[in-house]
Amino acid sequence: MIMPSSTLGALALGASLALGAGLVATAAVSAEQLPFRGAFGAVTENGCKSYREQAEGHYIETHGNGRGYSATGECGCDLTRVRKTGPTAYRLSTICRCNDAEKPQPEEATVVVTSPREIKIDGRRYLRCK
Repeated sequence: MIMPSSTLGALALGASLALGAGLVATAAVSAEQLPFRGAFGAVTENGCKSYREQAEGHYIETHGNGRGYSATGECGCDLTRVRKTGPTAYRLSTICRCNDAEKPQPEEATVVVTSPREIKIDGRRYLRCK
């Protein structure tokens, strides 16, 4: 879900988000329920550089309302569900609208918050952009 075909799908979001009982949030997800906030770039693809240049690349940025994010500079994704699957792991379900897709696409990804500066999306490492 979170890059081109799916940011999370493309970071997986290309940048493309196990399962278990936990907290469930639906369409009215609040910022406090998101496992991350701000901008994060994929380490191996120098995603923060693309974010700073506002260019297409491997990064995500949460929206001001905390209910979605932008990915790769070409996708906008809205959260439909957040499910806590572990102490720092979350399963995100989204609907993403990408420039190269004819219609919105559902996507899922697993986000693990490893520190205030780092998250992993489907195993791919992202650092907070400065």
